[in-house]
Amino acid sequence: MERSRMNRASSSRLSELPQRVESNRMSMVYATPQSKQSFGKLNIPKPQSVTSERRTSFFGSRTSGAGMARNSAFGAFGGAEKMKDPRPLHDKAYVQQCIRQLCEFLSEKGFPGSMSVKSLQSPSTKEFLKIFEFIYCLLDPTFQMPTSKVEEEVPRILKDLGYPFVLSKSSMYSVGAPHTWPQVLGAVVWLIDTVKVGIRTAEYYLNS
Repeated sequence: MERSRMNRASSSRLSELPQRVESNRMSMVYATPQSKQSFGKLNIPKPQSVTSERRTSFFGSRTSGAGMARNSAFGAFGGAEKMKDPRPLHDKAYVQQCIRQLCEFLSEKGFPGSMSVKSLQSPSTKEFLKIFEFIYCLLDPTFQMPTSKVEEEVPRILKDLGYPFVLSKSSMYSVGAPHTWPQVLGAVVWLIDTVKVGIRTAEYYLNS
């Protein structure tokens, strides 16, 4: 109940966050679990609308347009330049660490389904979409996963949030495949850390 009150209180103030977050922009990189190399977290730009419907999100009204991507944490690199992901996503131990983090986060936030470390070894596309929708709804409570073209929606949302690596549309057709899941998992863990940053930022300004 206390968490629900906090979420409602946060929603009423979150429309003020874009300017504050922007003015306090910090240098953050690749938010994933710690391995031998330490990674930080990304700051959160205001995401653009990914459907024709305008929704009020975690950061207030979203705007559409290709220019939003240039406002992300990695906008200085330009839309045409692709960054190489430095995370050891092909390392089995690292992948297991990411899976455990995902499982713990879902449990902590009350994911409405049965999910375990075992089931997250190779989730189906349907399971992944439920997980992604649940996590993203922590940023935009009004979001609903479309029934069509999800292979375009998910990569676009990540791009609009500032995810600095490419997640291909084709990966949405075979999410749990051995050659696909590590990259998809890396994007999901980045989204989790993005949510955590947003929640902490909201709580900071609500309590200041």
